Amino acid sequence: MRAQAETHNANARNKNSDVGTIPKKTALAVTSAAETDPISDLAHEIESLGKSDAIARLIELEDAHEQTYFEIGGLLSVMQKEKWFDPSASLDEWVENNTAMKRSKARALIQIYTAIVESGVAWTEVRDIGWTKLRAIARVLDKESAHHWIAVASNHSKKEIIELVKQHLTASGGAVAGSSNATRVRSFKLHEDQAENVNAAIEKMKKSSNTTDDSAALAAICLDYVGGPTLQQRFVGLEPDVVAKTFSDVLNNLDRETALTILHSIVAMDTHGAFIGND
Repeated sequence: MRAQAETHNANARNKNSDVGTIPKKTALAVTSAAETDPISDLAHEIESLGKSDAIARLIELEDAHEQTYFEIGGLLSVMQKEKWFDPSASLDEWVENNTAMKRSKARALIQIYTAIVESGVAWTEVRDIGWTKLRAIARVLDKESAHHWIAVASNHSKKEIIELVKQHLTASGGAVAGSSNATRVRSFKLHEDQAENVNAAIEKMKKSSNTTDDSAALAAICLDYVGGPTLQQRFVGLEPDVVAKTFSDVLNNLDRETALTILHSIVAMDTHGAFIGND
């Protein structure tokens, strides 16, 4: 009987001992989890870097940041084309109501994305210059000049590239940030039917004036309304090939049947006899 009691007490002690170790192990696990806090670990990792590694990592992070901006610009571009900004009246309004971005920044990101995509550059051509430099040349990229500007970006610092882009835009009459062409933001509310008409007018002007910029199209509409220069006046002083390219761009934005109809009409109204071989 005594032996049975001692055996029972021993089993009880072992059971209590096992139970007692569970909280201890749990506490150690919690302590271990606290010691591997990602913030403190990352801070330790950063502060342990040498000079060259720190600079390389900073540039890598900046490029990743620029790539994210490129993706945001692409998503905004799709939303604008598909009109995925309901119940807002415009993408500008949607951006203002649903993101921390300013509408001017959203427009800039769309323009950068569009310029890079429409220039036709391949990733293999730009992967070595990084997204930071690619964004710096986006304002002057097109199919004809892409190779030139990629070469410029490959052989200059970001600061030098920005200055070269400014010089190019100044020489070609383009807008330069900080110049008298600085942008102004003006917002107004429209009823749904008004918004549809305004958007339709802007899209029509974008096609006829060969631009992808909503603001430029709206400005052209307003200029026509207030009695701006006529189409003929705008061409005065321009080289013939510039005028020809403008007409060509307009026709190429139309469907084939419409373009042919316009060409036939031009031939029919030819007052100089150029199309029938007269001098």
